[in-house]
Amino acid sequence: MPFASTLPRLFLLGHLATKENIMRLLFLLPALFLPSAAAQTFGLQSGMKLEAIQKLPGFRKLSSDFTYAITTPPTPNAQFETYMLLVTPKAGLCKVLALGKTNRADSYGDTLRNQFSTFEQLLTNKYGPAEKFDFLKANSLWDEPRDFAMSLRMNERYLSAYWTREKLPNLPADIQAIALEGNALNSTDTYITVGYELRNFAACQQEMKAGSGSGL
Repeated sequence: MPFASTLPRLFLLGHLATKENIMRLLFLLPALFLPSAAAQTFGLQSGMKLEAIQKLPGFRKLSSDFTYAITTPPTPNAQFETYMLLVTPKAGLCKVLALGKTNRADSYGDTLRNQFSTFEQLLTNKYGPAEKFDFLKANSLWDEPRDFAMSLRMNERYLSAYWTREKLPNLPADIQAIALEGNALNSTDTYITVGYELRNFAACQQEMKAGSGSGL
């Protein structure tokens, strides 16, 4: 499809292999719901400092600069097992990426699609309509129904929905953008992610950009 190369890539913490990388780095909803308005982004707020985040359960420093992981945020959701955080010294917390539990033996993607549809509806009910991408690239080698997971893993398939302030100016003040994405670890195992870019994300980007040339 002609717009494939211009798909939004809102989240810097990896797209398809994120969970695989985290499990390596870490040595590795009782009822389904998203947090209420008072506790959106799993109870985490933009600008939270690293000192406060370090006190949360399962805190880990990841290999990339300014990236961390926790297992239990202030308002957890039982559908997710790890939460990746982007935290810079000045701007503080500016992005949250929740990684869902692994769906084993899901090569056809039935479980993932059901999860995606449920979360898409919940997020749409709360924030408004999403910009959705659900397609397989033309001439993909992974075009059989049983290849659903593998096509995701190989970046041949897209299953994602985005809510952005550009399209939805009434998003909560602390949220700049939301991404819901279907992912795969391999040819059989899938998982969902929900990511939030917070209102200070641009400040984080500037801070990281300024530091990228240090020592040259």
